[in-house]
Amino acid sequence: LGARTLGDKSTDEKWDQVRELFNSNDNGSSTRAYNLAAETLLSNHSFVCVRETDELYRYDPEYGYYRRKGGSYIRELLQEALPECVNNTRMRDAIERVRDRCYRDQDDFSPPPGKVVVKNGVLNLDGRELEPFSPDYYFTSGMGCEYDPEASAEEWREVLREWVPDDDARATLQEFAGYCLEVG
Repeated sequence: LGARTLGDKSTDEKWDQVRELFNSNDNGSSTRAYNLAAETLLSNHSFVCVRETDELYRYDPEYGYYRRKGGSYIRELLQEALPECVNNTRMRDAIERVRDRCYRDQDDFSPPPGKVVVKNGVLNLDGRELEPFSPDYYFTSGMGCEYDPEASAEEWREVLREWVPDDDARATLQEFAGYCLEVG
């Protein structure tokens, strides 16, 4: 977590401000601390809260998709950034501030058609082009393999020719198998 949350001077300065606000006795300082904490988290990480389920997801740039348990991730970030200031109430309130800023309808929280996440990027199935990971694509899973445009499937083709000798039937079976792999 450290490399992704701390070390950036402006981020560290923001966490220092949050710390000062939590330690202050000024009226309204806690509210300002929660709001600044949420802003700091959202400026460095992508979260989505699905309105219909109230489930909080966080984008994982290593995998290229959103993962569940966004609240647990925020807890870890807060414990790392503000170890002396956080308690369960403060963590819960900061998580709620993040949640309030990233609601999205379930219908809007879906991946783009014709694209899948693979280990080395986002594969556009139509053009077979690899794109970089992006939190703007609302994937919640990915395939556990890399896309290799030079790869061939000779064993697959050989088995298909053996099992389905008719060219038209084989093409239909391959198309059906492709539909089964398509997301959505």
